[in-house]
Amino acid sequence: MEDAPPGPPQPSVELLEQPRSRGLRFRYRCEGRSAGSIPGEHSTDSARTHPTIRYKPVYTSINLYRPVHTIRCEGRSAGSIPGEHSTDSTRTHPTIRVNNYRGPSRVRVSLVTKDPPHRPHPHELVGRDCHDGYYEAELPPERSVHSFQNLGIQCVKKRELEAAVAERIRTNNNPFNVPAEQRGGEYDLSSVRLCFQVWVRGTGGGWLPLPPLLSQPIYDNRAPSAAELRICRVNRNCGSCRGGDEIFLLCDKVQKEDIEVRFWAEGWEARGSFAQADVHRQVAIVFRTPAFQDPGIRQPHSVHMELQRPSDRQRSQPMEFRYLPHQGDLQCIEDKRKRTRDTFRSFVQRSPMPGLAPPEPRPPRRFAVPSRPCPAPQPPPAMGEQLGGTGVTGSHWELLGCYWE
Repeated sequence: MEDAPPGPPQPSVELLEQPRSRGLRFRYRCEGRSAGSIPGEHSTDSARTHPTIRYKPVYTSINLYRPVHTIRCEGRSAGSIPGEHSTDSTRTHPTIRVNNYRGPSRVRVSLVTKDPPHRPHPHELVGRDCHDGYYEAELPPERSVHSFQNLGIQCVKKRELEAAVAERIRTNNNPFNVPAEQRGGEYDLSSVRLCFQVWVRGTGGGWLPLPPLLSQPIYDNRAPSAAELRICRVNRNCGSCRGGDEIFLLCDKVQKEDIEVRFWAEGWEARGSFAQADVHRQVAIVFRTPAFQDPGIRQPHSVHMELQRPSDRQRSQPMEFRYLPHQGDLQCIEDKRKRTRDTFRSFVQRSPMPGLAPPEPRPPRRFAVPSRPCPAPQPPPAMGEQLGGTGVTGSHWELLGCYWE
């Protein structure tokens, strides 16, 4: 019996581009009514892209571009969700594409929790075509790709959490049909996922739902435990190959108990040394460099320096750090200390030094000695005995005469 030929492929949803997980800030409602736009994954400043979907006769896929979270007080100016590959020169936004189908369709984008069961999240999407905390639009048959350019994420305060979750259930915004007993408990307000739902027209004319598709987690950039790591500035980018140089590093907010400075090169890595007290107000780190793998280098060697969060292994963009040859012992004191008497004797034998000539003999010193003994001193004469009124007596002349000879 021959097998029946396979039927036409069923419509499906494909994720073409993930939203960017880091570097997004949740905004408040008080910041205005313009929620901004959600840039696509490959969006740049010169080439802006947005979330887009496309419907094909072959299959259904969804391409996502970077989402942005905002706080409720910021209003609808919540920023936009950029795509995973969005850059400053090419801005992209979440985009979806529907495959294995051609015809009218309906798409809905909502927020769910990061971990299963994926409960409706109290935060809400804001922007064009958004209402009740989610985005929904009908797509014409000729559009197979749809880009979401003006989506932002607006967060609620903790005291409004229960009311926001109840509003999601009232508006039937529960993509995974999580029962009420599982919707309680704590909510992580610093992370969400985008949930994409697509409905296509069936043979009977009704709407047929496709399986929902989740994006990767999106983290609030204000939370130090999930923020994007970034080195802003360092006071020096070079140091001795023996390590121990003190460096001041400015960065975005970090947690002092969950951050480290990593140095690495091909086949080698090390960590900068610092204590939790050396992390100043979450934005500055004072650390000492580790020793290079070869402390006896004679030429500068470049390595990479970056921030790393041990809890989730997230890393910042690396910057170059140069290890320089050690220059602290210019007089080679350490080498001289290692020399012994035998070493010095062998050195003299290999290259003898000329001996010193003996000093020339000096004549003995001559002293003036009187030729005859001086007479004993006489008592001073009376005033009348002075000669010639000069005040010099005869005994004085005799004394001077003996010294004169």
